Amino acid sequence: DGDRAHGATWRDAYTAMVDDMLADAADWAVPLPVPASRIRELVARHAAVLDAVRRPALLHFDGWAGNVLAVDGPDGTPRLTGLVDGERYLWGDPLMDLVSPLLFRRAEDEPDDPLVRAYRAAAPFPFDAGARRRLGLYRLYLYLLMTVEMPSRNITADNDPGRVALLAKLLDAELADLEG
Repeated sequence: DGDRAHGATWRDAYTAMVDDMLADAADWAVPLPVPASRIRELVARHAAVLDAVRRPALLHFDGWAGNVLAVDGPDGTPRLTGLVDGERYLWGDPLMDLVSPLLFRRAEDEPDDPLVRAYRAAAPFPFDAGARRRLGLYRLYLYLLMTVEMPSRNITADNDPGRVALLAKLLDAELADLEG
């Protein structure tokens, strides 16, 4: 916890997380596809959907295959044995944990994905308008994070133009969905 963004509600915490990310972008002079004020405005416009989250869960928020450890159980079914790379752990909406593993895809468009099926089996939830909007806000945050962290990883438009272009395109798409 320490000095990490937080709030009394999930809406407050998420908004603080976005504000911190936008402050980092300004501090590191990371170009964004739109002004930070526009991102804040779009988040504020849709923040009411975050109020559906009443009880936070511990999230990994970087659960791609390389960070998930599993072995085959006695019956051949994979069994989770651990998670690594916990730098992004946070307390929040369980839906947020569907964003990183399905990077560059939309969980709501892939209900048959094994991870999506497992999450829905453990804690059923509909892919209703509110859940879809929350997932869009979480993708916005992830793509913003991946953009803002580039200087700390020595990634620039000169040494990785494809990554820079892809993230700009993904951010633009999420912002357009929020504007629509």
